[in-house]
Amino acid sequence: MMQDLLLTRLPVWRALSEFFLDTELGESDYERIAAVLGNSPYTEQQLGEILRYEVYPACRWNLMIATGEWLAFSDEWLLANVARHCDKRPRFPWPIWFADAFMPHWRRVRVILNEMRREDGTLGKLSGSTNRR
Repeated sequence: MMQDLLLTRLPVWRALSEFFLDTELGESDYERIAAVLGNSPYTEQQLGEILRYEVYPACRWNLMIATGEWLAFSDEWLLANVARHCDKRPRFPWPIWFADAFMPHWRRVRVILNEMRREDGTLGKLSGSTNRR
């Protein structure tokens, strides 16, 4: 079951990790990322939790390095570094540093994602579980 969850999460992690690369994202990037997220079984809230509790802890360090990753995080790296945070939620969420570096991307992608889902009538139903509050 964990293997299925990881395979479902990997495209989401790959898409969300782009927020942490040392590159400028444009409108076509936002649309591509939103399409990947829209094809996932996750709701907007669950995607936000995946961003905050799984992708952010692993990828945030790239925002602090002057010569950080700029092409893409490899699938192997994502599986080794993001997967360990999969479905784990801290009892007391830590503060998000550098939010201004990636949250504008998330806000733009959410708008596109909501438009896409409204147009095709999907809501993104969860096939795996995430801990909900």
